[in-house]
Amino acid sequence: MSQIQRLQVSDEEIKPVLDGCSTVSQLLVLIWSQLGDFDNLEYAWWLRREKEKLASKGITIRAIGIGDRNSDIKFCEYTVKLNEEM
Repeated sequence: MSQIQRLQVSDEEIKPVLDGCSTVSQLLVLIWSQLGDFDNLEYAWWLRREKEKLASKGITIRAIGIGDRNSDIKFCEYTVKLNEEM
Protein backbone atom coordinates (compact mmCIF):
# COMPACT_ATOMS: atom_id res chain seq x y z
CA MET A 1 0.00 0.00 0.00
CA SER A 2 2.80 2.42 0.77
CA GLN A 3 3.95 2.41 -2.87
CA ILE A 4 0.55 2.77 -4.57
CA GLN A 5 -0.04 6.18 -6.14
CA ARG A 6 -3.39 7.97 -6.35
CA LEU A 7 -4.85 11.00 -8.04
CA GLN A 8 -6.07 13.41 -5.38
CA VAL A 9 -9.44 14.81 -6.43
CA SER A 10 -9.10 18.19 -4.71
CA ASP A 11 -5.96 19.36 -6.53
CA GLU A 12 -5.23 16.63 -9.12
CA GLU A 13 -1.85 15.85 -7.56
CA ILE A 14 -0.54 12.32 -7.71
CA LYS A 15 0.55 11.17 -4.26
CA PRO A 16 1.10 7.90 -2.42
CA VAL A 17 -2.13 6.44 -0.99
CA LEU A 18 -0.68 6.53 2.52
CA ASP A 19 0.86 10.00 2.22
CA GLY A 20 0.89 11.61 5.66
CA CYS A 21 0.07 8.37 7.47
CA SER A 22 3.50 7.30 8.71
CA THR A 23 2.87 8.46 12.28
CA VAL A 24 -0.85 7.75 12.71
CA SER A 25 -1.94 5.36 15.44
CA GLN A 26 -5.00 3.95 13.65
CA LEU A 27 -5.60 3.81 9.92
CA LEU A 28 -8.82 2.88 8.16
CA VAL A 29 -8.30 2.16 4.45
CA LEU A 30 -11.45 1.85 2.35
CA ILE A 31 -11.39 0.42 -1.15
CA TRP A 32 -14.61 1.20 -2.95
CA SER A 33 -15.52 -0.86 -5.96
CA GLN A 34 -17.23 1.89 -7.91
CA LEU A 35 -17.64 5.60 -7.36
CA GLY A 36 -21.29 6.55 -7.47
CA ASP A 37 -22.53 3.24 -6.07
CA PHE A 38 -25.24 4.00 -3.49
CA ASP A 39 -23.58 2.01 -0.69
CA ASN A 40 -20.32 3.88 -1.18
CA LEU A 41 -22.13 7.23 -1.23
CA GLU A 42 -23.90 6.39 2.02
CA TYR A 43 -20.66 5.24 3.63
CA ALA A 44 -18.82 8.41 2.49
CA TRP A 45 -21.62 10.57 3.82
CA TRP A 46 -21.49 8.83 7.21
CA LEU A 47 -17.70 9.18 7.43
CA ARG A 48 -17.86 12.86 6.55
CA ARG A 49 -20.58 13.44 9.14
CA GLU A 50 -18.52 11.67 11.84
CA LYS A 51 -15.17 13.16 10.76
CA GLU A 52 -14.47 15.04 14.00
CA LYS A 53 -15.45 12.12 16.22
CA LEU A 54 -13.18 9.73 14.30
CA ALA A 55 -10.29 12.21 14.35
CA SER A 56 -10.68 12.68 18.12
CA LYS A 57 -10.18 8.93 18.51
CA GLY A 58 -7.01 9.06 16.41
CA ILE A 59 -8.50 7.36 13.36
CA THR A 60 -7.11 8.46 10.00
CA ILE A 61 -9.14 7.52 6.92
CA ARG A 62 -7.96 6.90 3.38
CA ALA A 63 -10.60 6.01 0.78
CA ILE A 64 -9.70 4.66 -2.63
CA GLY A 65 -12.40 4.60 -5.27
CA ILE A 66 -12.41 3.07 -8.72
CA GLY A 67 -13.54 5.49 -11.38
CA ASP A 68 -12.42 8.13 -13.82
CA ARG A 69 -11.76 11.81 -13.06
CA ASN A 70 -15.35 12.86 -13.84
CA SER A 71 -16.85 10.24 -11.53
CA ASP A 72 -14.36 11.33 -8.83
CA ILE A 73 -15.56 14.92 -9.02
CA LYS A 74 -19.26 14.02 -9.09
CA PHE A 75 -18.84 11.64 -6.14
CA CYS A 76 -17.13 14.33 -4.03
CA GLU A 77 -19.63 17.02 -5.01
CA TYR A 78 -22.57 14.78 -4.20
CA THR A 79 -21.26 13.62 -0.82
CA VAL A 80 -20.48 17.21 0.21
CA LYS A 81 -23.94 18.31 -0.93
CA LEU A 82 -25.62 15.51 1.05
CA ASN A 83 -23.64 16.47 4.14
CA GLU A 84 -24.65 20.14 3.83
CA GLU A 85 -28.34 19.22 3.50
CA MET A 86 -28.33 17.13 6.69
